[in-house]
Amino acid sequence: MIKARQRKNLSQRELADAVDIPQSTLSSIESDKSIPNAILLNQICQYLEVDMTDLLNDDTRIINNLDNNVINGNVINGNVETFKTFSDEIAKGLADLLKNYEKLKEENQKLKEEIKAIRNK
Repeated sequence: MIKARQRKNLSQRELADAVDIPQSTLSSIESDKSIPNAILLNQICQYLEVDMTDLLNDDTRIINNLDNNVINGNVINGNVETFKTFSDEIAKGLADLLKNYEKLKEENQKLKEEIKAIRNK
């Protein structure tokens, strides 16, 4: 995430303001003290104009921090390639979920507008 932010020549403050979070929260995320939820991660990716998969693969700290952890019964034990494959699948799944969420949100808004129009007749 740091590399993607720096490629855009953005300070932490500028990115934090753009996605409406405190700069201290972004600092905690970038220093691995906290993990963003999927919606915030999607907002950051959209603002930085990067694919979530690329962002996760670009951030080797995520891989390093998950070293020796068990994920869905699979022990990573330092195997970066195994994790990268796994992280690609997670990122793709999250991206798909977020796209579906955005579609549903748009459909919900349209339905609300239709209901409002019907009530105003």
